Amino acid sequence: MENEILKQRLAQALELAKQGAYAEARAALEQLTLEAPESPEAFYYLGLACKRTQDPEAARTAWEKCLALDPFHHQARTQLSSLTKPAGPDFLTDTGAATGLFTESQAIPQVQPASLSARSLAFFIDSILLNLATVPFIAMFSLYVVGNAPTDGEAVDWILENSSQIQLGTTAIGFVVNLFFIPFFYYESGMTPGKRLLGMRIVDVSTLEPLTMVQSVGRFLASYLSTCVFYFGYLIAFFNKDRRALHDFLAGTYVASSETGPMSLAEKLMTTLLIILSLLGLVMVIIVLVTFMGGIVEFLESYPLGPL
Repeated sequence: MENEILKQRLAQALELAKQGAYAEARAALEQLTLEAPESPEAFYYLGLACKRTQDPEAARTAWEKCLALDPFHHQARTQLSSLTKPAGPDFLTDTGAATGLFTESQAIPQVQPASLSARSLAFFIDSILLNLATVPFIAMFSLYVVGNAPTDGEAVDWILENSSQIQLGTTAIGFVVNLFFIPFFYYESGMTPGKRLLGMRIVDVSTLEPLTMVQSVGRFLASYLSTCVFYFGYLIAFFNKDRRALHDFLAGTYVASSETGPMSLAEKLMTTLLIILSLLGLVMVIIVLVTFMGGIVEFLESYPLGPL
């Protein structure tokens, strides 16, 4: 069924429900699920209509079918977790449904963990983008350092004497750039650019809900622990069925295979900014490499090795 037609049929059924004609809305939604069995939204609203007509078992079946089609349909999961609670007066309008969370830790629902090979490739892609995005800021820092170095022949000695502070500065720049981007992507969609490209997302381990900002920042910081001692924290993922690394356990997260889904405006802007910084960094790296290679060529031309 075409997407626009599906939306129109759903809107008609919801209009019946708003008028109090829940039985008619349920009948319309049951017919819609027969015609569009691939639509999680149709099953979600059918579950709401079944709950309104005092048929909790039918509601449960509809929501389970919804989750089978879309394991990350948070409203359906919330409704399933609260079948014993009375329905709110406007629950058919879907108001506030996305805010419900499980109050207790649940077993990980039946969703597939992302493969380690895909996660590794996503990590590689994200690392390249973020490292290149750091280059422009390191270039500005380098100009600042050079500007404060002595202007006489002791400049090189001054830089060597302050190498520890300079290295600390570049490390801090990399950390800040990563802190700016990574927790945002975790919080906004659970997908960094690499994870979005390869079809996976990071969610809460108990509820499959999006991460909170605290979880997002916590997972980012915990990932530094996972890199300690030859990436031991990442190796843990090879030895549990859910493929969770040390930082997943510490932050209560789970990396699942997933449809990518649409990007919010904020995520589009941040992704664009990351790509622009990465391209700028790539240009700078190329310029440095070309200059360096040109210097080597000039050196070899000045001091020919002669016949061997």
